[in-house]
Amino acid sequence: MESFTHFIVLSWDPEESVPPITGCFHGLKSKNLFPCVSTILFSNENYTIVKKTGKLNNAELDIILTNYISKETPHKNKLVRGYLYVNKKEHEIKSAYVYSSLQIGELCSDNIQIVQLGTNIFE
Repeated sequence: MESFTHFIVLSWDPEESVPPITGCFHGLKSKNLFPCVSTILFSNENYTIVKKTGKLNNAELDIILTNYISKETPHKNKLVRGYLYVNKKEHEIKSAYVYSSLQIGELCSDNIQIVQLGTNIFE
């Protein structure tokens, strides 16, 4: 199985947004940024399932994302479903976008993924 390391930033605050263009204000918080290891569990011509593991605020996080791969635009994946697991609870992922580079606070990261949730997972 193919694995790689990158950063994820979690977002659940309505004041935060996913920037359509890097460089615009987004309100994402560096305290919600953490490194993760992504492992491709399954991949074919139409779908990819990826497991991401990392640690934030001393909590072990597992993320499972299923993406659809379009034949018209194979370089762009569409999230079919995604779930984040922490403290034996499942949280649905609203969206997950990857950016080649993005600055959050004082930190700038390459190959960073923004994972949007409906609720604060630590409450």
